[in-house]
This record gives sequence, C-alpha cells and structure tokens, in this order.
Amino acid sequence: TFYCINGGTVGGTTGSCTCTGCNAGYSGANCQVADACTASTVASKDGSDGTFYCINGGTVSGTTGACTCTGCDAGYSGTSCETATACSASSNSTKDGSDGTFYCINGGVVSGSTGNCTCTSCDAGYEGVSCQTVITPSANTTLPPPPQSPASPPPPTPPSPKKLIQDEDDHAAGLTG
Repeated sequence: TFYCINGGTVGGTTGSCTCTGCNAGYSGANCQVADACTASTVASKDGSDGTFYCINGGTVSGTTGACTCTGCDAGYSGTSCETATACSASSNSTKDGSDGTFYCINGGVVSGSTGNCTCTSCDAGYEGVSCQTVITPSANTTLPPPPQSPASPPPPTPPSPKKLIQDEDDHAAGLTG
C-alpha cells in the first residue's frame, strides 16, 4: 500500500507509485519531509507553508510548520523580530535610540520604544533632546530682583538753620530759632 501525506496525491502505476502535488513546504516520496523554512516579506506568512515573516535583522530557521526567527537586531524582539523594545538610558552620546538605547543625562527619564526614544523630565537648569544643554537666561528673561540688604536707620536730620539777629551796628546780638 502506497500513501501520500501533507496534501500529496497518489499517482503512477503499480510498483512505481508517486506522490505529486505536496503542500508547499513539504517534499519526499510520500510528502513526508518538512522542508527548511525560507524568509518572506509578507507579514501574514506564519511558516505553515515553509515561508516565514522575519524582519529587523532576524534569521529564519526551522522547518515547515515550526519556523523561527532568531538573532533580532538590538532593540527588537518577538516571533518575527517585529516588536520594538522599550528604550533604555545610555551615557554614550552616540546612542540615538535606533537600537533601543538613548543618550540621556542630567536626570532625564528615557521613554519610548526602539526608533522612537525620548528623554524627558530633565533636572532643573537643563533642556534638550538628551537633557544635555544648560539653560542660560535670554535677554528677554525677567530675572528676580537681587536680594535687599538689611534695613538701615535713616540718616539723622540736620538741625534747622538758626537766624542771626543783627543790631544796629551790624553786630551779632544773638541767635534765635
């Protein structure tokens, strides 16, 4: 008795039977061999026919019905390397978030996911994409007034001028207030 599996159709004649029309991803005398998986750019390819969607640097491996995508680029995970992972902080100024690590300093908080990282909540006095810029007041910035020195008592009031009274001989006769 000759049989075919995985969609194969028995053909030929007695003593020289064959299987034809195996489902995609299967081969062999009886369509019993699951072929090695191949990569696909079609997101719906799940490996059931031997083609598997794998992106972001992943490598397809496995056999039909059991395909995998491994070795995703840094910052990606998931069955097909399709999921951008959460960003993490880096003190390396060249880290731009494309691999999930982002330059963020001066108290900044990293958020977002690979390719869309942000740095927010900078410490007071800092701003910029990575909290790297010291804030300097501009000419239009209103600064608070300088602190006042402790109050001093007012200076004493000088005495009022006195009037000199002259006598008939133009001599000083006395002072009056």
